[in-house]
Amino acid sequence: MKYTFAVIAAALSAMLSPTVLSAQFSDVTDIDDLVLIYVGNRDRTEWTADKLKPYVVHTYEDGSRSWMFDGFLMIDFLTYNKAGTRVSLGEYNGPGADRQDWLNYLDAQLGTSDNRSCRALDGLIGSYIPELGRPSHRHKVVFSLPIPVSSFTEWGELDGRKLDFNNIDDKLAAMRWYVDVLLEKWKEAGFKNLDLDGIYWVKESFDQPTVDLARGLNGHIRSLGLKVYWVPYSQGKARADWRKNGIDVAYMQPNYSFWPHATIDQLDSVIEFAKSHGMGLEVEFDGYSFYRDMKGDSLVRTLPRDCCLYDVSPEFHQRFKDYVDRYEREKVFDTLPMAYYTGYQAVYDFENSPCERDRRLLDRLAAIINRRHIKSGWIKE
Repeated sequence: MKYTFAVIAAALSAMLSPTVLSAQFSDVTDIDDLVLIYVGNRDRTEWTADKLKPYVVHTYEDGSRSWMFDGFLMIDFLTYNKAGTRVSLGEYNGPGADRQDWLNYLDAQLGTSDNRSCRALDGLIGSYIPELGRPSHRHKVVFSLPIPVSSFTEWGELDGRKLDFNNIDDKLAAMRWYVDVLLEKWKEAGFKNLDLDGIYWVKESFDQPTVDLARGLNGHIRSLGLKVYWVPYSQGKARADWRKNGIDVAYMQPNYSFWPHATIDQLDSVIEFAKSHGMGLEVEFDGYSFYRDMKGDSLVRTLPRDCCLYDVSPEFHQRFKDYVDRYEREKVFDTLPMAYYTGYQAVYDFENSPCERDRRLLDRLAAIINRRHIKSGWIKE
């Protein structure tokens, strides 16, 4: 490693926006609305500028525009190795990903070689600044951290020594190495409109081995000027102990959108849990790329039952609306930092739906997000 930790930290500090916003919705992060962008394996959406556009700027029915999400979480839980096999990045029940797989995953998220992902995002933001104005700080990016698969012994070498993931010290060494490489590659990319803000733990439930890793690594992450993010699922282990485990910013997944057996009561209980434990909340919705058969738990491709031929499924539309209705009623949008799970490309799907009700629902969410940005001071009214 050419860069010492001190050099990396200094470089990161120089990359951060000189204007630090006093956060309205969190005393830790000034990201108002963090959207998850699933990128890193070949099954995902190709995040070109066209696909990212509705995530960056929203165009309303009357033709007016406003900035959309101010934070982007680059995430995946698996990737493919050179043999074409799915391998785990920490939250997938499969064989481990090796050192080269980790590097390929990072390169796919940076997008510097194919003008996608962060590279496309950076250019897209720059293209809209003349029209929408420059926000008070640059858009922020959070990167997922690969987590070694226990017992995996073929990850590769570090400093001339083969790592063995039966050993927690070797796991930590690989993860520290990845964070350091990320910082180097981020600096090399030279993005003009993006700041690297933090590292995300892809494990959605912390068992004791994961807790041990988090407590062994999160101090190192913060020493480099980065924040630590986490989005546990509704029943995730250690979700109430997120601060003890070195997490800086945590959001709760309600998991109401995906499962047919989930009732509105589940959404209400997660709202209460998040508020009582100082956590943000996640909005979850998906589009027409995948429909869920609401009579079962499996993902199936179907045609919607009403409205237009390729609109968003009626079930997904209604559950998305339930989130917005409930969060407005409970003042969630007025008080908490928010994360957004949008499946493969749900914002794009809703914006391009031929069904007016879908586009109007996205207009409603975009107007809420715009008001949040004004309230936080990220943009001017």
